Amino acid sequence: MKIALIDFDGTLVNHEPSMKATALEIFGKPLSLEQIATLQVHERARIYDVNLVKYAHLYENNHEVVEFVKGLKSEGFETKVLTARLHKDIGSIRTMLISMGLEMEIICRQNNAVKDQDYKLDYIRSLGADHIILLEDKPKNIEHICRHMPEIEAYLVVNGHLQKE
Repeated sequence: MKIALIDFDGTLVNHEPSMKATALEIFGKPLSLEQIATLQVHERARIYDVNLVKYAHLYENNHEVVEFVKGLKSEGFETKVLTARLHKDIGSIRTMLISMGLEMEIICRQNNAVKDQDYKLDYIRSLGADHIILLEDKPKNIEHICRHMPEIEAYLVVNGHLQKE
């Protein structure tokens, strides 16, 4: 079995413009993704709660990644979105996937109790696939997952471009 797992925010889509708009609404100033990452968990959750609902129109498809995923599908890979977003966001994510011409299962976490990298590693370990490809925009997630599962083929997405790790 061949599976490709694709992160959503920052990987399939550029969400920075929507996050800045959300931060402007909530905090009165546009924050960078790096600044948002340093906020308290409850503040980040507040931004993510508002951003996908109210500012989804500002999301931009990462066309290089979308085309790569379509190529993987044509090569027989089962493709899944593996996102740290909560389950309540599945509908919005599915709508965006359809607009990209992608249909795939969406794996979301149930709560924010577990770190992103650990949640994703646990899910990947549960698969038992012969060949796993991971597309991710966070280097620390790739490093953590590949440290525990070095056989994974990982790609880092930077500014919408793929870099094989």
